[in-house]
Amino acid sequence: MSGIIKATNLEVANIKDSTGTNTALTISNAGVVTPKTTSYVWVYPQGTSGYTTVAANAFVPFNTIYQSAGSGSSDFNTSTYKYTAPVKGLYYIEFRTISSSASDNKAFRLNVDGNVISQTFWARDTRACSGSPTILLNANQVVGIDAHGTSYYYRNSNTMPHEDVYTRMIINLILFFYSIIFTISFQLFKYSLEVNNSASIALINFLQTWNLMLVGLIRNEVYLQRIQLHLLHHLCELLGFH
Repeated sequence: MSGIIKATNLEVANIKDSTGTNTALTISNAGVVTPKTTSYVWVYPQGTSGYTTVAANAFVPFNTIYQSAGSGSSDFNTSTYKYTAPVKGLYYIEFRTISSSASDNKAFRLNVDGNVISQTFWARDTRACSGSPTILLNANQVVGIDAHGTSYYYRNSNTMPHEDVYTRMIINLILFFYSIIFTISFQLFKYSLEVNNSASIALINFLQTWNLMLVGLIRNEVYLQRIQLHLLHHLCELLGFH
């Protein structure tokens, strides 16, 4: 079945694939849009409080989950300290830690499927070490943070939330959200062009619709800013601006 739907309001509870079998989006009575696949997890190493080390090539022992959403808690293994991507998409990964001295070695790497992608998290002449790369992963690829040489980090016996838990990793699937939002919003954008015959009004409608939907899905300002940049880049390409 194909065609164009023109309407002022589209009132639905579920958006499914062309077969009507698989639900891609669910819309609650409060207007909250929930995609089929979400994955978010915040983990930290819990144990005897103090500065300690990770051996060369070993993974940072993230053994405790503080927060999770969607499949995040099952995607992360607190025994192997690794995360398995549930779907192909763009993932935001954040790592932070601290050592007792600026001279302590802090060289941590992003490891995917046993291969070092880069020495992403590295610090010299400072106690703090952090980084927040965004990476494209295929479904079932496995991600973790390992050490390049013996590296220092801080472990705490306290349970989150607590101000002294300095070491953490956050993983969030973001492009899956974005692809759904962009697809729906762009259809509305094309519809606005037909109705108003004004590129300026259509562009405003497009951006407003996209932002309203996105705020309901992603509640972290950092992710919002990153995805806005992706959106504007693609929008310029669609409009022929290079």
